Amino acid sequence: IYQSEITEEHKYRAGISFLFDQFEEQFFGNRYDRIERVPGAFFEYTFNPDEHFSVVAGIRADNHNFYGFMFTPRLHVRYSPHEDWVFRAAAGKGYRTSNIFVEYASAFASSRDINIQTQNNFGYGLAQESAWNFGLNATYYFLYEYRDASIIIDFYRTYFEKVNIANLDSSPQQISFYSVDNGAYSNSLQVELNIEPFQFFNTRLAYRFVDAKQIINGSWMEKPFSAKHRALLNLAYSTQKETIDDPQMLFDFTLQWFGSKRIPS
Repeated sequence: IYQSEITEEHKYRAGISFLFDQFEEQFFGNRYDRIERVPGAFFEYTFNPDEHFSVVAGIRADNHNFYGFMFTPRLHVRYSPHEDWVFRAAAGKGYRTSNIFVEYASAFASSRDINIQTQNNFGYGLAQESAWNFGLNATYYFLYEYRDASIIIDFYRTYFEKVNIANLDSSPQQISFYSVDNGAYSNSLQVELNIEPFQFFNTRLAYRFVDAKQIINGSWMEKPFSAKHRALLNLAYSTQKETIDDPQMLFDFTLQWFGSKRIPS
């Protein structure tokens, strides 16, 4: 990594990287070995005229030994019109190679047969996943009884140009893996409150709505075992210390709630 600045407001960072992965897998007597070699280079530019506004733009160029050239842009924008408000926006693209036996290990507990609809002779024979991600964030800082508090709102959308589907719906005796173009998306909205109702007692309350769908058997369906509605409550209390050597008790309580999930049918 090399980094420098053109002026105090304009900075840049550049570098090169090399990724090497060697996988040796065996499942029911079938081997799924693969070696990935990915040399790449990246450049990142930061524009920071003042404490209220900043932009970070980056690009990556990688060359996979099987999947070929990958171009990855990324953009982050931060704007704080007031010390109590911060707005952020992010967008970018990403690539990944699936590891289906690790990622879907729980699906094999019922001894399903495995059907991999191969497209090539690399690894599992599936395509490399690629997706675009977009996100917005708004954070409001305020005081409650002279103690810091905040409200955070996040919205993210991920759109898959290429995705590997684990189909559990076609047959109760089988799990099918195959690659689909433009075959999945996910929208996520989260609202979070952090507050200290009284001294040394911190409370975090959060709610998340997730709309995740995949193309299964030619139709858009909810991703199985994925809850649309989720909530979290965290209560943390610590006793006061008069000096640095005093003992201290820490209490923590966390409650999570998940709404209903679709079961493959």
